[in-house]
Amino acid sequence: MNTESIIYAFEINVCHLKRSMPMVAVGQSLNTLITGDVLRINACNQKATRILSDYCSNVGHTLLQHVEIGENITLYIRKN
Repeated sequence: MNTESIIYAFEINVCHLKRSMPMVAVGQSLNTLITGDVLRINACNQKATRILSDYCSNVGHTLLQHVEIGENITLYIRKN
């Protein structure tokens, strides 16, 4: 899927959040969205990316796209 074709409802940046805070921020953001909406997440590191991917799959959301360009990591997650 081309990232230019993904329409997202909200975007958050979790690059400067520590420990479990990226997961908390994503969870709170997803709670504000309606089913089918897409959340764009700027993650910035592999550890946060793994945590967020695992979290989203565990709670039943869909990882649409994982894009890495240099040190920039962007995730697109659809709320289910």
